[in-house]
Amino acid sequence: KIGIGSFVVPDAQIKLTGLPEIDLKVCMIMSGFMSDGGWNTQAYRGLDKLKSEGLHTTISEMVSPSNAVALGAEYAQAGYDLIIGHGWEFGDPFVELAPRYPEQKFFVTADRLAGNIPSNLQFFHPQTSYSGYMAGALAALVSKNHVVGFVGGGDTPIQKGISIAFQQAVEETVPGTKAITIITGDFNDVLKGRL
Repeated sequence: KIGIGSFVVPDAQIKLTGLPEIDLKVCMIMSGFMSDGGWNTQAYRGLDKLKSEGLHTTISEMVSPSNAVALGAEYAQAGYDLIIGHGWEFGDPFVELAPRYPEQKFFVTADRLAGNIPSNLQFFHPQTSYSGYMAGALAALVSKNHVVGFVGGGDTPIQKGISIAFQQAVEETVPGTKAITIITGDFNDVLKGRL
């Protein structure tokens, strides 16, 4: 068995060492654009790092959850060893898909779902509320007018948790600073973030 991990550290020079000479094919499916400057961009950088280490990689952007099973099946049939669904929206589709392809490994960057999870499917989700808290503290510290804002994407528990952590940090860091937050319900339409 081979385990591969990826940690994205901006501007860091990380060299994966100790990997045996293997021919692994890794694909990533995401619901947004890899050029979003945030969540998807960081995932793409991790995938690109694997490519720089000699693994064969590919990515599919703007994939709706309703198409995830079909696309994941195409990748599995094409011999991809690791199929990554980047985001909570791929949890249920991958629970359905993974048992059909027991030779492949599936991975979702989201909290683990409840229930019977296939043995070839793993979940991981970073503690995103920490980033929300740090962003709120920084915003409160640099604000000149004591009003700061947070714009969240999809209406998900994760986005709500980040928003709550942002508000908490603002209030605790500089009392009297006002936090204005909005969850747009859409990760890809930036115009919805306007007040």
